[in-house]
Amino acid sequence: MEQAARDLDVPLAAPCRGSGFCGACKVKFVSGAPEPSPWERVHLTRDQLSQGIRLGCITRITADSILSIPRQSTMIRIANQHYGYQLAPPAQRAIIRASASDATGDLAHHLPRVALRDLPRELTLHTQASKLRRVELGANRGDLLGVAAVVDGGRLTGWLLDLRTGEELSWSQAKLIGDIDGGSVHEENAVSATRRLVRALCSSAYRRTDDVADVVISGAKLTSDSGHDLLRASGAGLDPIADAAACAAVAAGCIDAGATLVVSVQPFPWVLAVHARRAWLAAAVDWDGAAVGFAPLGKEKVVERVSFVDDLRLQHSGDSPSGIGLGAAIDCTAELRRAGVLDERGKLAREKGNDLQAAIAGRLSEVHGKVTLRLSPGDVLPGVEFRQAHVTAVQRLRAAMMVATRGVLTRACLEPEDLDRVVLVGDSAHWGVRNATDIGLLPDVSPATFRPLPDAVSTGARLALLSAQASDDIRSLAEDCERMSAPQHGGEWAEELYLHLRPRPQRLDASEKPLLSFGQRSTAATDGPA
Repeated sequence: MEQAARDLDVPLAAPCRGSGFCGACKVKFVSGAPEPSPWERVHLTRDQLSQGIRLGCITRITADSILSIPRQSTMIRIANQHYGYQLAPPAQRAIIRASASDATGDLAHHLPRVALRDLPRELTLHTQASKLRRVELGANRGDLLGVAAVVDGGRLTGWLLDLRTGEELSWSQAKLIGDIDGGSVHEENAVSATRRLVRALCSSAYRRTDDVADVVISGAKLTSDSGHDLLRASGAGLDPIADAAACAAVAAGCIDAGATLVVSVQPFPWVLAVHARRAWLAAAVDWDGAAVGFAPLGKEKVVERVSFVDDLRLQHSGDSPSGIGLGAAIDCTAELRRAGVLDERGKLAREKGNDLQAAIAGRLSEVHGKVTLRLSPGDVLPGVEFRQAHVTAVQRLRAAMMVATRGVLTRACLEPEDLDRVVLVGDSAHWGVRNATDIGLLPDVSPATFRPLPDAVSTGARLALLSAQASDDIRSLAEDCERMSAPQHGGEWAEELYLHLRPRPQRLDASEKPLLSFGQRSTAATDGPA
């Protein structure tokens, strides 16, 4: 029947692709209803079967029939945004009334005969993906909940969702105990943190932990025997960066879109190229921005964006900033390079060739033998320090990003101008696109090509929890993507350390006229064209 509906251009949701386990494609036969299949006896009650309700994806029409297709469920909505997947979670709960005669055929190894020995009984069948997890006596009509979690530095961040409605019920974090290897948490640490996270989520939402039927985690190494019956990886499970990249790509709608580049710096820089349902991934696992002292996003006192104004004052709101973030370091590096205060090797200079250089030179000092630029928010409030180490870290990041981007585009047989979209994920979503492009962190394409999506990885994990189709797409992308390395050594990488600015017209847009003005986190990652 699914094929017939497709031929007639009638929408019929079948997220499980005809395997019959999700129960999302219910249709009602007005006349000519075929005999129910074993899976329909699992997912549908006796009353539904008697009313002519069947599963459209597995029903074969053998005679003239009249049927109606109910209105399909709406698209998944996460953080007030709609995504192109129907709500059909891999975890399901079916309540059936069965007798010994039902324990035949396809269900012979599923239904417990001992439970059906005396009289027909109500049973609750719990499934996850295509596996029957357990069978309970009686009708368990409790909540059907799921948890989506991502590894976020030394923490596990998670969301509790209602699998029947997609509603987000609570949010919490759990600290990861133990070492993090290659940016991902080890399996035993992930299981331990997940248990604590599930308890915290259910406690804050006043729900029972027994009602959690599915747990999806992105960014952890998991095997089939994870020690947690409900825990599964968002993607392939053995390559956490591939899992996270696949989550971001699915959340950004890259699967069937044109040539797309996905860029992130969490937990270290990685670049994913997606084209014609194929993917290429390059990661620079050696780069460690935390070692330089970049303040992480999400802190109220972090300077996140910088631009030049005439008086070199720090414009701010709220508390005085006490640290500089990666985005601000990129802005400052690009602006100082344009002003001639940084040479191509990234060294802070003291020359006073013009008024701007003279103003900046007056703020240069030496701290522990290193040249430091003092950025002051005003006459009273203390300032923050932009150090030589920040410039060096930006240079190392620039080299890693250029090598990784060139590698994936070459393998995908693409040029930068072939890209339809560049999706900026995580911290990179808050970069100033013009500055990042000028110093080579991002490909030199039109500003309209960039799309900031800071929560792409967590959104992808939630899609994997709420949609069997999204879960399949993420797993397929993670398993099939070609993985490459972007090591921070070698001649090609060393050449990219030099700060060669890309040529731009010598005029300033209105949004570029302020010097060293620091604002709060910018929600618009794209700047106007020069």
